[in-house]
Amino acid sequence: MKNTIRLTFFLALLTKLFFFTATLSGQCTNKIIHFSGTKIINGTSVTVVRSGSTDSLKTYCTSVTSPYLVGFDNVNGSMTGDFTFTFSPPVDSVTLNFSGISHNNAFEEEIHLFVNGLHYNIPSVGVNNTCDAFAVLTTAGDIAGCNPCAVSGWSGTTIKGPVNNIRVLDTVLFGTPYGALFSINFCNGYATKINSLISKTKMLVYPNPATDELNISSDYLNSNITLYNIRGEKIDVPFSTTKNIITLDISNLDKGIYYLRLVDNNNAVTRKVLKE
Repeated sequence: MKNTIRLTFFLALLTKLFFFTATLSGQCTNKIIHFSGTKIINGTSVTVVRSGSTDSLKTYCTSVTSPYLVGFDNVNGSMTGDFTFTFSPPVDSVTLNFSGISHNNAFEEEIHLFVNGLHYNIPSVGVNNTCDAFAVLTTAGDIAGCNPCAVSGWSGTTIKGPVNNIRVLDTVLFGTPYGALFSINFCNGYATKINSLISKTKMLVYPNPATDELNISSDYLNSNITLYNIRGEKIDVPFSTTKNIITLDISNLDKGIYYLRLVDNNNAVTRKVLKE
């Protein structure tokens, strides 16, 4: 029997999808420090791409916001620039700290965040970073320097996942504000749990790649399974169940990469799926 309800099924019902939340006490310990290319950090593949004016600056507020400088480089000076970080598999949350954001009558810049390809409206300010004056949260949910402030910022902007990619953009509004600094840590990457949990969950996904149907076999069914697209959006598809096998009808999905996430007792396993 097929259903078109949201893809959430249990033998013992779980009513809430659990995401780990980072705190300023240090749960976000997977720090990213490379400026281009891909590196594996705690089992997660992290790819960094930069464009526009970007650089590194490790001599200011180093304990909080090193190493990324965005919106300035030694060749072009003050110009809009950005860093984009892509995670495979997606991560549970990302925490960013900011400093050096400038605003006065001669120059002004803002930090804009984009998560999974969409503008992220920061819901609240962070905490004092001990290096700068306190920055300002704009009505659009971006970070602006206080006025007049040569440098301003805050720490502890945490974005809950799944985060597939995040773009940090410094927009130079006018003048020569000399860029802003930030650091980025990610928390609880899914990949770190897969090896330890796979023997417990015995979750088998097949065929993969798939065209019309995707089967999930597990004898650990006291769980919540949810399908996401590459932008981190939840996807509703028809499904049927036979004993301990769940069959998803993915015939109407666009071709591309998707993620299946199994959550039980605050543990999680994520599988990458290719729809052909």
